[in-house]
Amino acid sequence: MIIRLAMAVMLLMSAVTISSVPLAVAKSGGDVVKVMLDVDVYAQPGGEGEPIGILRKNSQVELINQRKDHWCNVHGAAVSAPGNFGWVWCGIGDDKQDYSLKPVADMPETTGGGMTEPTEPPGGGGGGGGAAGE
Repeated sequence: MIIRLAMAVMLLMSAVTISSVPLAVAKSGGDVVKVMLDVDVYAQPGGEGEPIGILRKNSQVELINQRKDHWCNVHGAAVSAPGNFGWVWCGIGDDKQDYSLKPVADMPETTGGGMTEPTEPPGGGGGGGGAAGE
């Protein structure tokens, strides 16, 4: 009788422990990432249920957690959900498009007009400047 009671208590405790573990712990201070394609936002990872919003291409959000199954927990003003938190797919979609989120730090810096800084051509170049024939 005592053994059965102890086993029942252990089983109950393990069930409570497993169900109370969050899928991801939200924290602040994650990397800022850029959304490369429009993507649906969900309340939980896995894409179950109806989307609670959408993140538009070129939005910037904070990446809280990226799971091995390609679901990312994001936070930011662009996330239209309570507390501005949500889950997005961040892998290759069924449509074969790449929905990964790109760190803003990896984006090339641009100057006005969206143009990148000029670089010197391979092999040097430059050196001109005088009038033709001089």
